[in-house]
Amino acid sequence: LQKRYEDEQTFLDSVADRYFFTARANLTQDLIEGMWGTDVAKAASKVRTYSQDVEIMAEYMLNQEQKDKYRCCFSRQALLAAHAAGQESRTDEFCYIGRDRKLRWLKCRMNFVRRPESGDVIAFITETDITREKIVETIMDQVVASQYDYVMCIRCDDKSTNIIHINQQEGDNVDIHDSHDYDESVRLYAEKYVLPEERPAFLAFMDLDRAWSLLSDGLPCAQTFSFVIDGQLCYKKLEFYCIDKESRLLVNVRTDFTDVHLAQVEQEAQLREALRLANEAGQAKDD
Repeated sequence: LQKRYEDEQTFLDSVADRYFFTARANLTQDLIEGMWGTDVAKAASKVRTYSQDVEIMAEYMLNQEQKDKYRCCFSRQALLAAHAAGQESRTDEFCYIGRDRKLRWLKCRMNFVRRPESGDVIAFITETDITREKIVETIMDQVVASQYDYVMCIRCDDKSTNIIHINQQEGDNVDIHDSHDYDESVRLYAEKYVLPEERPAFLAFMDLDRAWSLLSDGLPCAQTFSFVIDGQLCYKKLEFYCIDKESRLLVNVRTDFTDVHLAQVEQEAQLREALRLANEAGQAKDD
């Protein structure tokens, strides 16, 4: 117990000037024994009880629901109950409006240790600013949701699949799901949705050994196919990417290409018509 307490204090001291906020709180006595961190205003505040600090921070939450959730999650009573139930640490994320009026996301980690000499429950608290990571995550989620019909992670070694994202509005979404038999799932899907004349090429493209070979050689692996979904002919571009060579993990994504394909077909038809008219005009001139 003594060593664990000393290790926690050593770690807190080592990150005090780098983390957004750190503190040592005596939950038994409801005391803040020290505050440090790059959030100078908070670190230098005169708050001395843990409960008071929770109430002050709750007021910076975005709305009443989040204020109540923060109070419930971080209250002294809740933390003491968690420790009594055997929980030695917990990690939570929360969003709030800072004193600078900027939106900020923090990841809070608390480690609970009994002080050897008194038996008081001490919480060693570290908070890191994850705002940039959250913004990037949100942007990527929006990009994925707007661009792809689905995103599928595939383990080449056991041919299992996990769906990371799927557009629920797509009529074939019920047949795109996690699977432990990739080849059979692809075959059944092709029979149901891919145009008969394109099925051999589709199955060849979806072959994992082929995809892995191309990507291992640094070559792209992408192709467009024709599907019939909800009775409508549509064109979809499928792509494979390698995300982890050691684990032989691939990701397969699908993008709707229907509008682009139809526009291209229309453009080609207009070009052919223009060439035909030009040839006829040229022949008439020669005559």
